[in-house]
Amino acid sequence: MPEHHQHEHKIEVKVVTTAGNFPESGFKEFNRHEKLETVLKEAAEHLKLHNTETWIARLGDRQLNPALSLEANQIPDKSKISWAPSEPGGGELCIPR
Repeated sequence: MPEHHQHEHKIEVKVVTTAGNFPESGFKEFNRHEKLETVLKEAAEHLKLHNTETWIARLGDRQLNPALSLEANQIPDKSKISWAPSEPGGGELCIPR
């Protein structure tokens, strides 16, 4: 497959947490068909985060679904994904999986 076609399947993202950013500077390239949970797990490992199962990933005000791909979550190239513990009380209803 020509290189320019391979690049069309890539997207650059940064995961932003209170413990730090992944990657620390710039963005990391992922296949847009990669599940968001894979990106978040890699960020957790890099930042040595634990107990992130209940954390919420957001793009702006929109909550993202970790079980879906980056593309299905409609995450554009060069996005900064905020990832933090869910806030207790108020906000959206959390339904266990």
